[in-house]
Amino acid sequence: MNVKIFLIFLHLLPASGLFPQSVEDTYDLRFESYARSYRGDWTNIARMIKFSMDSTEIIDKKFPLKIFSRYTRRAGGWDEKKEMHFSRKVTLPQYKYGDTCTVLINGKSENIENWKFEVRGLDENECVLFADSVYIESCSWKINSVSFLLRHEKALWIIIAFTDEHPKENQHAWIDRIRISIGDKDINTMELVDFYGGFSTDLNEDHVTPLSFSEDNAILKIPEIKDKQIIGLGECTHGSQDIKEACYQFMRALISEHSCKAVLFERAPDMCLKWDLYVNGVISEEIEADIEVETRAYFDDEDSFVDFLKWLRSYNETSQSNVHIFGFDTFGQPCLFFYDYFRLLLGEECSQPYLQLLNANDYKGVIDQISGDSQLQSVLDTKGLEYLLFLLEESTRTGTVFEENDEREIDMGRRADKIIQLYVKEGDKAVIHAHTSHTNKMSDFFFDVVEKPSMGNYIYSKYGDKYFSIGFQAGEGLYTQDDSGIFSKTVTDTLQTPIPASFEYSALKVDNPYFYYPTDKLPEGISNIRIVTRERKNSNQFFFCSIKKRFNGLVFIRDNSPLHDIEQYPSYYTKGLMQIKDKQQRGLLSGSKEYKRDR
Repeated sequence: MNVKIFLIFLHLLPASGLFPQSVEDTYDLRFESYARSYRGDWTNIARMIKFSMDSTEIIDKKFPLKIFSRYTRRAGGWDEKKEMHFSRKVTLPQYKYGDTCTVLINGKSENIENWKFEVRGLDENECVLFADSVYIESCSWKINSVSFLLRHEKALWIIIAFTDEHPKENQHAWIDRIRISIGDKDINTMELVDFYGGFSTDLNEDHVTPLSFSEDNAILKIPEIKDKQIIGLGECTHGSQDIKEACYQFMRALISEHSCKAVLFERAPDMCLKWDLYVNGVISEEIEADIEVETRAYFDDEDSFVDFLKWLRSYNETSQSNVHIFGFDTFGQPCLFFYDYFRLLLGEECSQPYLQLLNANDYKGVIDQISGDSQLQSVLDTKGLEYLLFLLEESTRTGTVFEENDEREIDMGRRADKIIQLYVKEGDKAVIHAHTSHTNKMSDFFFDVVEKPSMGNYIYSKYGDKYFSIGFQAGEGLYTQDDSGIFSKTVTDTLQTPIPASFEYSALKVDNPYFYYPTDKLPEGISNIRIVTRERKNSNQFFFCSIKKRFNGLVFIRDNSPLHDIEQYPSYYTKGLMQIKDKQQRGLLSGSKEYKRDR
């Protein structure tokens, strides 16, 4: 066999067949990923907790995972609340109705009285059919188990959690591994191809809509989009250049052929104010250099995004009704970017009162100033003025990009809803572009222990079937991500091999590198989808979920490449950008004070 034929053979053969993996390895039932990453491979939410592989103990020829919380007495009270939530969903194989499923965990603990091991059985709609739990309270190694009869369950949801409001001692816990059996069969050692063998997972090519990067109008072949008011374009990873390009292609087609009047990005709303002025021709092209600098603050390919802005500016020049762009994510730095907006609209001198108020973070004062500013009211139309006032009110109640926000999904949903109400009339469309964890119609994938409704769920709950959610899914290749955390450097990595029960695994067998597929036509055996967040380098990329309930359609891109033009340290760049703009603004503020004294 010559080299060329061999390479073709490798491409056609499913990747999982080349690299056999056991169930135990795939789902990290031995917790060994914590030896490679500070986050590990399970979805976890941990507060004041540290993890390590304990090399002082060997259990069944391996080191166990150690979970550690240090007690520290603080002035005026006990230590901070300690909590940990581990979660993993394991898609079940085929089984006989009434088979017994047993899940065991080997563990021990010290000074933890409410450390709970819970097992839930989920159906195809992610509804809980069974739930039971045990408490791990033994100070010596003990195997704890949960058993139940299988009936209509499609997946196991395994949760390990504890919460201590007022810890008074150091707390330790150890986990060796989890074992799963169905009937008399230990499934840990089974290879995935055997584990999911027998499932119907082949896509029906009659339902495949071929797409082309060289033909924007190929998107018009997707009939379901025509009658929908709000289109969610969700990317399974922020790090694929090809998914970015596909999303911008969808936007161009929806704008030029489907009367899309509002494009909403997972970006800071205060930063986008100036960019909207640019795409609508309110400010000159000289501002492009500033926009290019600002867009580098995002985990994105700056050139592709700026190219889209330039295309939209050109489109708006000849369009009878303009298209606007918006950000609906957490604010960047309102005192800086709101002033940019006022300065561009009113000029240096007339914007000075806003500079003074924004520097003092007096947003109520800004709102009052606007009410008596006839020049600003003459420049902005009614919708623009209402939206500006809405954002100013929002900025008083929410944080910025460098602050934690437990209500982020709700905040994003509320902002997106306000934009839709203002700018999308009957017969028009809006596009919402974000990560699929936000645009799907149910919940955020990365908070599956304590479930949080997604931004898409907020929109779907209000607009129902007017909202059409599309997931853009990566097949194979490379992508960009943060090395370990948000403040680490960006790296190029290889997408994980799709598991046999995933959409991506089946899509790779289709003889088309770029296509659309309606979720209501998916075979019943497909129950997993790729979802990648930025900083979880070694973590699981495939999630069990009800794909049909979360998405209306899926776009598949076989070959993916990393982002072409991105800052190596995006978060540090963002902080640096804010510092530079803050210094510039303080210079302007100082000049305005001198101006006042001279007068």
